[in-house]
Amino acid sequence: MPGAESGHLRSLAGTWGVMTLVAILITTLIFLSEKNARLDHAQEQLVTEAGYVQHILAAALRAGEYQQAREQIASWGSLNSDTVRLHLTADNGFVLGEFRRDAPGARTQLHRIAIPFSYRGHATMVLEKSLEPTYRSIAQLGWQLAGSVVILQLLGLVLVYQLRRYRRQVRRAQSEYDRRLEAQSALERMATLDALTGLPNRYLLDEQLTLRVAEAERFDRKLALLFIDLDNFKNINDSFGHEAGDKLLKIVAERMSGCLRSYDLLSRFGGDEFVILLSSMPGAKQIEHVARKVFEALQPMIQIAERELFVSASIGISIYPDDAESPSDLLRTADAAMYTAKEAGRDCYRFYTTTMNEALARRQQIEQGLREALADGDLYLVYQPQVEIASGRICSCEALLRWRREGREIPPGEFIPIAEQSVLMRQIQSFVITEAISQRAQWKRQGIHDVRIDINFSGASQLISEMIPQLLQVVDDAGISPADIGIELTEHTLIDASEQTIARLSDLRERGSTISLDDFGTGYSSLGYLKNLPVDILKIDRAF
Repeated sequence: MPGAESGHLRSLAGTWGVMTLVAILITTLIFLSEKNARLDHAQEQLVTEAGYVQHILAAALRAGEYQQAREQIASWGSLNSDTVRLHLTADNGFVLGEFRRDAPGARTQLHRIAIPFSYRGHATMVLEKSLEPTYRSIAQLGWQLAGSVVILQLLGLVLVYQLRRYRRQVRRAQSEYDRRLEAQSALERMATLDALTGLPNRYLLDEQLTLRVAEAERFDRKLALLFIDLDNFKNINDSFGHEAGDKLLKIVAERMSGCLRSYDLLSRFGGDEFVILLSSMPGAKQIEHVARKVFEALQPMIQIAERELFVSASIGISIYPDDAESPSDLLRTADAAMYTAKEAGRDCYRFYTTTMNEALARRQQIEQGLREALADGDLYLVYQPQVEIASGRICSCEALLRWRREGREIPPGEFIPIAEQSVLMRQIQSFVITEAISQRAQWKRQGIHDVRIDINFSGASQLISEMIPQLLQVVDDAGISPADIGIELTEHTLIDASEQTIARLSDLRERGSTISLDDFGTGYSSLGYLKNLPVDILKIDRAF
């Protein structure tokens, strides 16, 4: 953050300034102390030398050797380059000996000492020495100390820079750590939570199911699993698009979440399937209560893409350890119960029974058999005539799908509902279209011109919408007219059809095809809405 960075820099600059002032203060104190010490040392050295010279001169003067004293004064001065003046004067003012040397700045850089002493008379010796070497060493010390301060300042600047750089590196490292931690958390969420609904996904469900089964076994408790499949969700997804389907799933997930206790688990198992785990359920009544709450939560209308949708679900219920010995068995038996609920008419729940295993196995057997039938040519069509009562003339025939397997006829009521819910429906519908139109073309070649073949369209609205262009193409390739072909749809299929499907049905009708509404009376049973739909014929259900 810019503000925090600026504040930190000001703090570092302030610290560096204080360190600089402290360094200057300490350096100044050291300099003054050393200066005084060196000057004191020079004074002490002057006193020592003066005493030595006095001793030499006194010996010569006592012996009356004045010339020798003068020579000693000259010799001393020449040998000691810092001696500026050595002067020996008698009390009567007579100069006994003197040495002088020109010294720059002698007035300000001299140490002077006057020492009286006696020989045969009385005299005074004056010794003056230049302090230039001392001050030169003091100046050198000053420069050294000043250089030290500069070096300390530079080191301080380097330290400030390094601290700033270190802080940036630490901040970047912390930011990278936080980013990786967030990414890891996101990956963990992605690994365990459904991206669309935010519910635990299948991976987390498997983990929790294993833990809760072990817990139920350890404490001798029961665990209930509700396998929930939304009814006709594929039709909604195909008719209104995946975006609408996703919105619907999110709303359904929110509604079902409100039906559970805090320690129960709701998971999105995949697609339009959900699983509820109920821990410590005392009996069937409590489980049924939860199932009814789910139905009540789904009952209110859901508005998506400006369409009012109603959602129902089929629920299969299995209980551990009554119905299963392992987590996988618990899921399998609940799934079998769910399919039984669908076969019972949907929008209901069923508890697992052992006979459901046979039904599930039979369902899987039929799906596999249909795959083989498509490949081996075991599917075929029969044509049920429709007779005009007034004239007794056959006006149309309904193409009915049949399946012969190993010489035995499989009842349509046994395999068609399963086919409609499987991924094979597109292939089966394509087979029916091709076979029926081929038969109509053959009749035309045989001179039969006024008998229409009606083809049943099953499955999702989107599938129907996609199959209509194929039907028109096959009609054109066969050399017949769209008027030679009719389409039959169930009431539920047409009511749930998308706008695109309605538009394509209307276009097909305008080309001459007949649209029939089958099983009228099993759903909305209202004639009012029919005026907005492309329908020519109503087939009344027996239950109406």
